Amino acid sequence: MNGVMSTILNKKQLGAIGENLVQTKLMQLGLNVVNANIIRPDYEAIDLICSLPSSKNAVCIQVKTCRDCNFPIGMTLGKCTEDYLKEKIKGPWVFVHVSGEGVKMEFRYYILTREEMIALSSESNFWYVNRWKTTYRSKPVNLKNACGLELKWLMGEGEEDNYKHEAFINPIKVSAENRWDKILNELDNKEGINYILKEFTGVVNVPEEEKKDVLQKQFTVLAKKILYGGYFLINGIRRITLQDIEFYYHEEKENGLKDPAMYHTSDHEKNEALLYFALGAFNCHSSGIDITFENPEEEYRASFLIRGYKVESFVDGCWKEEKKHEKRPTFLYEDLLKGMQLNNPLTIEWINEKNNTDYVEVGTNCRLNVPAYKKDENNYYMKDSDKNYIKDEISVVQYRNLSTALQSEYFAVSGKYYKKCNRQWRFYRK
Repeated sequence: MNGVMSTILNKKQLGAIGENLVQTKLMQLGLNVVNANIIRPDYEAIDLICSLPSSKNAVCIQVKTCRDCNFPIGMTLGKCTEDYLKEKIKGPWVFVHVSGEGVKMEFRYYILTREEMIALSSESNFWYVNRWKTTYRSKPVNLKNACGLELKWLMGEGEEDNYKHEAFINPIKVSAENRWDKILNELDNKEGINYILKEFTGVVNVPEEEKKDVLQKQFTVLAKKILYGGYFLINGIRRITLQDIEFYYHEEKENGLKDPAMYHTSDHEKNEALLYFALGAFNCHSSGIDITFENPEEEYRASFLIRGYKVESFVDGCWKEEKKHEKRPTFLYEDLLKGMQLNNPLTIEWINEKNNTDYVEVGTNCRLNVPAYKKDENNYYMKDSDKNYIKDEISVVQYRNLSTALQSEYFAVSGKYYKKCNRQWRFYRK
């Protein structure tokens, strides 16, 4: 035969082609991808499972392939409600639209996040069931009919008011075609705060004379991303945006770079076997809350204290500011937990906004109320008989005899005067 045999593919064959094509696209993006149906035939609500090679976190994807301009989504009109969709939909959806036949088939891809899929499906379903004019549809629609999404809705279009129905305002404002970045962003969000913190490498293997400069550069990069690149979301109804943070860094090795003011160290806790916190863990203490990024292999402790932040709550469909700038670190306990019900799970997650933070500006200063500590002639920190680091303290009389310029190098706590630690490890939004 000189020609190519033409075969009309059935629904199952077409679906398999769509899944394989989407799997290939995701692999081209550098992701590890597994077809869920290999794990279990007809895996419910999931077709593909993908992850970053460097992460254990995975995103579940549903693929729908169709020739028509209406994509069936596998449920009836009666079930297509927001509550049901939140249980049913596990992750992003990829819609593959097919045109042509055989080897001449062409494919276009439309990607919705889980949130977009829930919004579009529930809102369009409500519109279809309830917003048809009685002059056109005299009887209620059959709720057992299959629910579908129009191709033009995936392209960001809505429906105008006409003789058949009222207008449909599409929650998808721009075309979803080839928006593979949504899946990558979803993986970043799965990483949470760790997506930012894992870039920190510490300075254990950096020459002694370069440690502080290299560390300052690493802290600056982290600070920009933490202050401008995301926020904490509490149970989906409150968000906390950080505005002022302080870094702490301590190497456990004998001659490593020390931070005597840091709480979670073997020196401070008098425990040589002190466990290391996991990446992105909370360390709650009397001064506030730290987010940790320690490394047991490199033997360093690292964290940042949340010193200042903004609070917003989701009320009546929009975010409303509760606190413009809370400067008291210990009030974070209240803002994280207030109003949360014991019978419902508490979820605190970091949302990465994927902002370009390379060119934002942050202010720097020494950490608030962090004292300097005394050093010996070999530039090592001194300890007293109880093995505590010794603060650089002066008496009230000594302080009063200092010039105004020198007095600015000290701070007072409970009637005592301490020299300020001069490390510029405090960062804040300008």
